Amino acid sequence: LMRMEQYEHSDIMEDIGDKTLAYAELRKEYDILLPEDDKERIQASVDALRLRTYGNMMEHDMPYDVHNCPEEPPADYPYAWNVQDVLENWGPDDTVPRTHIYQGICTFDMATDP
Repeated sequence: LMRMEQYEHSDIMEDIGDKTLAYAELRKEYDILLPEDDKERIQASVDALRLRTYGNMMEHDMPYDVHNCPEEPPADYPYAWNVQDVLENWGPDDTVPRTHIYQGICTFDMATDP
């Protein structure tokens, strides 16, 4: 018979959450089905949530690639644009997705940028 204090997982908090044996048994069952170290499964889940990708419409005018940022941010990071230009490209009342957007903030990939 498993006692709650024998059950461990990476996000357990001492004073927060369900500490019942029933929860521990349920969590153990799901941890076997969905191991937290299965990075490919986790990445596939994240990719399934991402409905579209956007190109950076000003990538050739920027001193860095938002998808491969340098270790040290450049002096003008994050690159910014006139708000009127941004809104003319994609107004706040327009819900139709664009293929390209203004993007100056770096994105990070935990698989390559630990």
